[in-house]
Amino acid sequence: MAESTDKFGVGVWDRWEFARELGAGRYPESSDAGTGRAAADVAFFNGDFGMAADLYKALSEHHPGNRGILARMLHCYDATCDWQAREPIADALTAALDIEPDLNGTEPLCYLSIPLSNRKAFEFVKARNARYGNKSTPQANASSACKSDTEKIRIGYLSIDFKAHNCGIPLWPVLAGHKHDRFHIIGYSLAGTDKKADVERTVAPICDAYRNLGHLSWRDVRTTIAKDRIDILVDMTRNIRGAPIPLFQTRLAPVQVSAWGYGGTSGIPLMDVIFSDETLIPQAEEAFCSEKVVRLPAYLPPILVAETHPPTDEERAEFGLPSGKVILSGFTNPYKLDKETFTAWLDILAAAPDSILWMMAGSESLQHALRAYAATRGIGRDRMVFAGHADESRHLRRFQHVDLVLDNPRMGSGSSVVHGLAAGRPVVTLQGTAPDSRGAESILSGLKLHDFAAPDWTAFVRLAAGLTCDPKARTRAHDRIRTAVAKNSTAAQASFIRTLEDRYGFLLKAA
Repeated sequence: MAESTDKFGVGVWDRWEFARELGAGRYPESSDAGTGRAAADVAFFNGDFGMAADLYKALSEHHPGNRGILARMLHCYDATCDWQAREPIADALTAALDIEPDLNGTEPLCYLSIPLSNRKAFEFVKARNARYGNKSTPQANASSACKSDTEKIRIGYLSIDFKAHNCGIPLWPVLAGHKHDRFHIIGYSLAGTDKKADVERTVAPICDAYRNLGHLSWRDVRTTIAKDRIDILVDMTRNIRGAPIPLFQTRLAPVQVSAWGYGGTSGIPLMDVIFSDETLIPQAEEAFCSEKVVRLPAYLPPILVAETHPPTDEERAEFGLPSGKVILSGFTNPYKLDKETFTAWLDILAAAPDSILWMMAGSESLQHALRAYAATRGIGRDRMVFAGHADESRHLRRFQHVDLVLDNPRMGSGSSVVHGLAAGRPVVTLQGTAPDSRGAESILSGLKLHDFAAPDWTAFVRLAAGLTCDPKARTRAHDRIRTAVAKNSTAAQASFIRTLEDRYGFLLKAA
């Protein structure tokens, strides 16, 4: 089966992601160069979502009901926080799911952006991933599950996010902490060239072997992994951007594990196991997983306290933050932000007059849209500060100036939650209804900080506003976070790794 059988479907999406990550300056479907669809897609992948939305809208008028175009429009409206325009598109796509379970192979960002029941989301991802074809025949040179007690177990970790990400930083110590006399660890990075140096600096030294695969075709990636004769392959990407679903058309290892990249099921029949905890995938929802659920003591490894230096007034001014204000961070990718979440954040600002909301910048049009909506809620432009692009170390320094981290419960602000807790900052979230909305809740539960996950939006606003307005309550919360994170000592981390290794040994024997 060809790697792309759908002209504007899933194959194009993934190849475009890799082309963009690798700096390719052309649209992959050369036969469509110069067409309206190609122009819209180029604008989309260049991040010009305002222009892309206009181009897709014009296309949709000539091709009404084209679900691929509607899905891209939805993401454009999400990325520009044009919530009024997104609603009829989301409604149309939700209704279309009753007719076609995967919307003609549309990308994962779509089904994360429309409200679906757990059952419907499961059906969506299974149907979408089935488009790649499923071949149960193993690679001819795949490793055997029969290992002697003296042979090392060969574990491959596959990820596009080995970088400073919630699927990177917490997992670096795991790769380094494995018993290398018992396990042979190979890191497979699908990161693009812009992240290649960072990944090689952080990941390559802690693995027994490291492979940079971001520049290879799916076929060559499969060949490379097969040659390594992996016993257990752990996919840490799943259905997020650049998902390596095409790799699993054939079995690459006796045991294939889905873990950490995204909380829900991979929907891939050849994926044997999914790692979770009691919060992310409760027992009642195991039926919505194509894999067997194997539980760990916590979903992510223990977070360790970051080495920090006291923030300075000069640095605060450099970040554009006013002095004497309580800083609330909403460092979420703009496309994840929905009206309900942003309204709750504004309600917190209204209840706490001395607070400032610090957000990721996005485009100028996005900032204008958010400020305009805030004005309708009585929040002036001086109450919001937008953070531009920064390198890893500077971004991590931002958290030293944050007093309270606000999660985005719609899709979860995983990286911000990890960074904030490592810096000793409290995180407030909402109890989620699906795996993709329970990331922060899962992390907080692992730290025995269940009360920072509010049961509803009213409680979310009340909890965050209370911490913002009451310096003593905020100090107590800071102390609780530091104490909880400090308990995640290197000993606790080692215990997590030993438990993980025991799971690996059991899974391989059972294969």
